Amino acid sequence: MRRYFGILMAAALFLTGCATTRKTGNPPPDSARERSRDHAFVEDFDPLTLRDDDIVVPPPSVSREAIAESEGEAEAPGTESTESEGEMIQGYRVQLSATSDESQARELQRNAIFKFSADVYLTFEGSLYKVRVGDCRTREEAEELRDSAIRGGFRDAWIVPARVFQK
Repeated sequence: MRRYFGILMAAALFLTGCATTRKTGNPPPDSARERSRDHAFVEDFDPLTLRDDDIVVPPPSVSREAIAESEGEAEAPGTESTESEGEMIQGYRVQLSATSDESQARELQRNAIFKFSADVYLTFEGSLYKVRVGDCRTREEAEELRDSAIRGGFRDAWIVPARVFQK
């Protein structure tokens, strides 16, 4: 009996020691008021009253690299152009490769930079990395560039329509 009495006393002490009269998860009422005073909320704001025509954003001065990035085409390192920046027009580029291997595409891009005087672009579309060269305004220019690429060792080069920079 004495054994059960000891266990009962230990359980009672344990339970009363764990009991508390104050909730620890909620802050006291005074600090809650102070916090709401510091972070005022605008309760009459209605996001449905916003209109897109209210927002006016001035056009930035856009660089050639920024235009290429916005169209999903990142200009290759080392192919910065010294000519004045032009506008985008419909034209042609010569695609040297389309691969799912990024390292292979970057290696091909490096080789193309050394072989061509034209700009070299590495883009990622869908699941393929595409290495393209040139900003050809006419099909004839693109055909000459393609023939040059084939002579330079890029046997699978082909012409693709693209938005190109006007010179």
